[in-house]
Amino acid sequence: MLDTAPYYLILLMAAIPALTSRMEVSGSGWVLFGMILLMFVGLRHEVGGDWDGYLMIADNLRDQTFLGLFEHGEVAFNFLVWASVHLGLDIYGANVVTTALFLFGLFKYCKKQVNPWLAIFTALPFLVIVIAMSANRQAAAIGITLLVLAVWNDSSVIKKLLLIFFAGMFHTSAIIFSAFIIVDSNISLFKKLILSILLFLILTVFLSGSEAVSRYENSYIVESNTNFAAGALHQIILNAFPALIFVIMSRKRRFRNEIPYWSIIFFMSVLSIILIPVSLSYSVLAARLSFYFFPVSIFFFATIPEMFRASVKDLVKLLVVCYGFLTFALWINFANTAFAHIPYNNLLFIFD
Repeated sequence: MLDTAPYYLILLMAAIPALTSRMEVSGSGWVLFGMILLMFVGLRHEVGGDWDGYLMIADNLRDQTFLGLFEHGEVAFNFLVWASVHLGLDIYGANVVTTALFLFGLFKYCKKQVNPWLAIFTALPFLVIVIAMSANRQAAAIGITLLVLAVWNDSSVIKKLLLIFFAGMFHTSAIIFSAFIIVDSNISLFKKLILSILLFLILTVFLSGSEAVSRYENSYIVESNTNFAAGALHQIILNAFPALIFVIMSRKRRFRNEIPYWSIIFFMSVLSIILIPVSLSYSVLAARLSFYFFPVSIFFFATIPEMFRASVKDLVKLLVVCYGFLTFALWINFANTAFAHIPYNNLLFIFD
């Protein structure tokens, strides 16, 4: 129990303001929790399923020339690791920077929600603890795409595309986010849906044959004769379930009118559901792509209390928090990848 206590403490630190605060976000508490998460995630030591893989990347890049960094994809991440190693910071420097990018986008996005603290709490069990503490590259890319969502209404198409391209320099799969540019165009809802799905499928096929995804397939496939990665379907369903409820509720005009950038969340929800059959053939790719659609879960669980009358809003918030704790407890105790997070160690206080 003591080995996992730090995780529950982090969840509790967000749960308390999620249950007690109203719509406003306290500047000091918001920033303080962000700094705590930056140290908790960025300075972790030997924690996460990809820890050894990133140490290997650091070793491989140690003697690489600057120009040599451009010979492979995901240049931004390679540069971060290369610079971190040459500054004597090893993998920790790169971890802190990628974590900062992830948290900056996450906090920007959550601050836009009607219940910011509840949004942050919703992101913790999976997106922060499971993903950001294992997949450094994709965490940075997810953070940038969350930033794109946060500034969507105030950004030009060029700015959105540049940010998505920047995210792709950390993790190639982030280019899938460009499909949502279509959602913002002035065409009919039906055409948006068809074009978004077509572009999504084309990019999925393209990514399935890329060098980067081939590396992930080789790393995560657990049965040599199948493309089904451990836990992939569970991860997809974790987001597809609230996505399905959101799609059903979206049939009500009142629900649509009360939600800003409804169309983007709606299309994310549809694609989240489509990933379920896609995962049967491309499990690792589908699971990795599903991470970009977790804004649906954050949005849904932060918004759903406002769909109920005032007398039961606090009860709904409590149910959301209980669901978050339950989700994490099930993962940390039963997931076949949870061992890589136990015990939690930090560079500031390493325990043997």
